[in-house]
Amino acid sequence: MIGAESIREQSVENASQAAPALERRYMPLDSSFAEKHYRVSELAKLWGLGRETVRKLVKDDPCVVKIRQGRKKAHTTYSVPESAARRIHTRLLMGA
Repeated sequence: MIGAESIREQSVENASQAAPALERRYMPLDSSFAEKHYRVSELAKLWGLGRETVRKLVKDDPCVVKIRQGRKKAHTTYSVPESAARRIHTRLLMGA
């Protein structure tokens, strides 16, 4: 007969083995969620460019978070992780 203590130990062991698998499954591959994020207007001010220019530079980047509001998604807010901002700015400086 299996005791309650034995069952508890097995469930703790199973949970500790399952946790890394769950983290791999549900956690994003990058850690951009934990980075500082910039809005288009902040980057425009930092880089000395117009907001529309910065919006065009960041809008198609895969790391940029797009928050669409409104019925027809007429208003989109872009949240740019610091790593993406650095990559885009480096690309600007290199002339690529």
